[in-house]
Order: sequence, then C-alpha cells, then structure tokens
Amino acid sequence: MSSQDATTLPLPLTSPSQHGQGEDVPDAGCVTVGIVAPALNGSGPFLIVARRGIWQRPQQSWRAEPQRWQEIGLLGGDGRIRRVSTTLPVWQELLRHEPLACGHSLQVSINNHND
Repeated sequence: MSSQDATTLPLPLTSPSQHGQGEDVPDAGCVTVGIVAPALNGSGPFLIVARRGIWQRPQQSWRAEPQRWQEIGLLGGDGRIRRVSTTLPVWQELLRHEPLACGHSLQVSINNHND
C-alpha cells in the first residue's frame, strides 16, 4: 500500500441517510485509530489502538471490547508518539496530527487501489 492509498476521514464519516447518525460501521473500508488511557484515572502513558471500521467512540469501544482492538503504539505525556508499529499511511497520519491527546481519533482509508 502506498502513501497515496491513505485518506484521513473526519469524524463522523457516516451520514444519517447512510447508516444512522453516530452509528459504528465495522466493515467500512477504513481503520479507526484512537488514543486511549489504560488507567481509569486518565493518566498516561496513553495507548494508540486501532480497529478496522468506523468507531465513533474509540475509548468507550476499547473499554467494552479491548480484545477487538490492536495496540499499535504508545503516546508520551507531551503528545508525541513514543512507539508505533503500523502501516506507513497510518503512521504518516498520526505524525501529521501531532501533538496528539487522549480522546483523539482519526480514520484512515485502507482501500487498496492496486486491485
């Protein structure tokens, strides 16, 4: 996948006419990346997690079903990425949005134009 295959999609991606307002869409051709706090008190370090599809509230979804999310990195208290293991397009989008904060989320298209 080249960096040209990725597109950052603003929240909410869905419209009421398509899926209902604020609805999650598991097979939307994108990945949702969220910054979540592993501790209930919201203190760092923060995890960078990802899940295929559109998830309007990544923090709540991750708390309810952590096994469905993949940890892809760590975020320092200064909002800078400390560690990340993901595709180049997702990494580039995360860097573009630095500094990040807990609660920040984005969606990146994973459509492959080489089909």
